[in-house]
Amino acid sequence: AVAAAAASVADASEPHTAARDSLAAAVEAEKGLPLAEEAGAASSPPLAEQLPYNDTEAVQSQYTKTLYYLAQVYGHMKSSDRSALYCAATLYRQLASGKYDLDDWVNNCLQLGGYYAKVHAYGLAMYCHAAAQAVVDRDTAAGAVLGDDISANLQLATARVYNMRLAASHSKYVEGRELEMHYPDVSYFPDYLRFSGLSIPSPDFFPWGLEALAADFAAARELLNTGMPYFKAALSYYQLDGWVTDHVGIVMDMSNMYRCLAGFEADPARAAAMHRCRAQLLEPLSGALNPDHYPGLSRSIDLELAHVYREISDVRELQGGAAAKVAAAAAASAKYYQRFLRSFASSETGAMPDRVDQDNEPYFLMASFGLGRMLHRMRGGAGQGGGQANAEGSYESLVIAAHRHLQWTSEYVKRHGLEGWTQEAQAAEELSELLVEQMRLRAISAASRGS
Repeated sequence: AVAAAAASVADASEPHTAARDSLAAAVEAEKGLPLAEEAGAASSPPLAEQLPYNDTEAVQSQYTKTLYYLAQVYGHMKSSDRSALYCAATLYRQLASGKYDLDDWVNNCLQLGGYYAKVHAYGLAMYCHAAAQAVVDRDTAAGAVLGDDISANLQLATARVYNMRLAASHSKYVEGRELEMHYPDVSYFPDYLRFSGLSIPSPDFFPWGLEALAADFAAARELLNTGMPYFKAALSYYQLDGWVTDHVGIVMDMSNMYRCLAGFEADPARAAAMHRCRAQLLEPLSGALNPDHYPGLSRSIDLELAHVYREISDVRELQGGAAAKVAAAAAASAKYYQRFLRSFASSETGAMPDRVDQDNEPYFLMASFGLGRMLHRMRGGAGQGGGQANAEGSYESLVIAAHRHLQWTSEYVKRHGLEGWTQEAQAAEELSELLVEQMRLRAISAASRGS
């Protein structure tokens, strides 16, 4: 039966339907019913007689393990949907047999829900999470002990579904992107995920397809307000001391929820306030990690903060705010861009490498161009709070710094033949030349006033 199911899945041109049918057959086999093509073979001897050295229970156990291994195989083959199907069948059979480790079963069910959330099957994801919670409630009431990390993972999995729903809502309704819904409505719910004996709502209780997304600010805010408490609960376990990677990942997710909500906000002042919430979450982490041990995380935090303050600067400029406030946000953005870029410099000489590794190069170039723009925008607040001499000196130093950095970045693109960045490099050169011209005109104006 397993070989037939695997062959059916491998040969299928439409993976959802074929794999689902194969596993439906597997469920029927588990119940002791004949497969459709074997319906006429009612006179077949019992399984124990066909396999005299194996009892039925052992064979069923091995069959469940085979489904589990198939889930792993398809995962390594990057056939994620088929892997998920076999994982679901494994969970079903484990639960039906009563032979499972509570922590492992719950974690696997949460991971399955996480996969479905990534392909926008939010109804399936939330059903999996509800099933995991129901198993926990039932088994702990019967005396089972749940690991502390599993309890935190339940909170985190729930929070991340709301985060993904909000991010998908932003993609569709703010950015205007089309989303591929693998399971657009409840009719796609696979029968082998109907876990028996659990106190969980029916599949149509959960949101499916576009119903799971927020089309306006009020609905987006509801997703954030629902998901954020789960993130905070997970953070009470995944603290920075001992859980660095998990802690930073959760804080990044929380920041992303505010970012997406800000996209739905029409009032620039309120949108800026949401971005400031992001900064409050992230700033305690900047410089808190050992860059030798966590170089990637340290860079991610500083780059995210640079983006946060850049968006605040953008919003304030759009709002028509005071030049000093626009420049202050730009200065904060420039500070974090510089921290990010300096992390690539040699610890011995302080010089930038001739070439940044390919994985980091896109982020490096994006930060380099962003830094030049933020330095340019800081001109509006040059010398605020100081005398005219300070203003002139600060203005000139900012222009020179921006000019040099934009020129260096443009030359980097040319030197390495990065065709995908040619347009960005050309814009940087034009901005650099504009800065020099503005400084020249300002000097002429100052000289004429002096005379």
